[in-house]
Amino acid sequence: SRPIAIVTRSKIETEQRLGDTMRHVVNHASYHRGQVATMLRQLGALPTGTDLLSYLYESSRAAASSSAATR
Repeated sequence: SRPIAIVTRSKIETEQRLGDTMRHVVNHASYHRGQVATMLRQLGALPTGTDLLSYLYESSRAAASSSAATR
């Protein structure tokens, strides 16, 4: 709930809560991932998954595989 200073795209200086800013960042990133997936589909490509849980799962699998290969 801590307020932070921000400057809007219209160059207005104001404050907003840090939690609201963090939620906005996550929401905005989701919006752009959807845009990219749509563009790829329009080009006839199959977009890969963009879900955070899928990324974490794949990252942990890759790390485990890398660790097993170095043993």
